[in-house]
Amino acid sequence: MDRTEAKQVAPHYVAVMVLVFVVVAGIDLLVDFPFWIGVVLALGIGALYRPLVLALGVAPEPWRG
Repeated sequence: MDRTEAKQVAPHYVAVMVLVFVVVAGIDLLVDFPFWIGVVLALGIGALYRPLVLALGVAPEPWRG
C-alpha cells in the first residue's frame, strides 16, 4: 500500500475504531457485560465494516479491487 492508498483508507480505519468504541461503550452503559463480549462485538464490527461500505458504495478505491 502506497501513501495515496493509505490516505484514502485512513478515514475508514478511524471511522471503524470510533464505531467500535461508541457501540461497545453504549451497550456497556445499558447492560453490564463481560470483557470477552466486548471483544466479540469489536471483531464483528471490524469484520462487517468493509463489506458494508462496499455494499453502500462509499468504499475507498483501494478496497474496490
